[in-house]
Amino acid sequence: MEKYTIPASLSSQKRLVPIVGTLAAKYTSNESTSITYERAEQLMEAVQFCIHEYEDSGEGSLLSGEILPASQAYELGLNIVKDKTARALSTYNEIITNFSHYESKCLCDTFVKGIPEFFKWYDVWFEPQHAILTLDYPLLKDISGYEGIDKIYEYIRCIGLEQAFLNGFPMEHVINVLSEGNPYWRDSIDNICEPVLAYTLLQALEREPLKGIEERLADALDKLIQNNYEGNTELRDYLACAIENIAVRLKALGFTPSSP
Repeated sequence: MEKYTIPASLSSQKRLVPIVGTLAAKYTSNESTSITYERAEQLMEAVQFCIHEYEDSGEGSLLSGEILPASQAYELGLNIVKDKTARALSTYNEIITNFSHYESKCLCDTFVKGIPEFFKWYDVWFEPQHAILTLDYPLLKDISGYEGIDKIYEYIRCIGLEQAFLNGFPMEHVINVLSEGNPYWRDSIDNICEPVLAYTLLQALEREPLKGIEERLADALDKLIQNNYEGNTELRDYLACAIENIAVRLKALGFTPSSP
């Protein structure tokens, strides 16, 4: 195999350079002996992403302990990425079967139209670190720290949790709540789960004793999940991400805890 030219600025990562060279050969189908700096940097990031996937799997720590040769850690990480991609697609297919965008154009465009494009163009070999999509529909949870398939997989999982929550109500009820809060919600880029959650918890607050707003919201959420969603802790943890925002909005509206 011909030796591929790697930019000197990357040479400090000596253990990874041979892997990048092999990946570069695969990228050019052995038709060139050099690649651009930008492409080499991209491939280095791809290698690092896969190695970090291996490290995050709990099987070892290459960078801190040199438990495995870099090439082996990379191959194991690459397999993890491939497996995650397959599982993410499987999860997506399960969710989309009974999916409803509740007339939200942003949710429809992002999840129904956008996610399939991700799986169509996602490059496991050369750009696994890129999520490709902008994911315009916002979640309750911050996933900005995720990259590549990890970000898409977490996004899909969160949308699944939102669907599980919203499916607990008649569609007409969800549409009515969203319409009352914002007549133009169908064309907005707002999350549609939070208004329904806020409405539901606010009703529950009327029956709760005197406490701080956030604490009362959290208690109401616990009871909602226990009574209506079979104690689904994963759903509870996701919806809890909206508690602070809901409390801020209630305070802005002048809501204060009242005696029982």
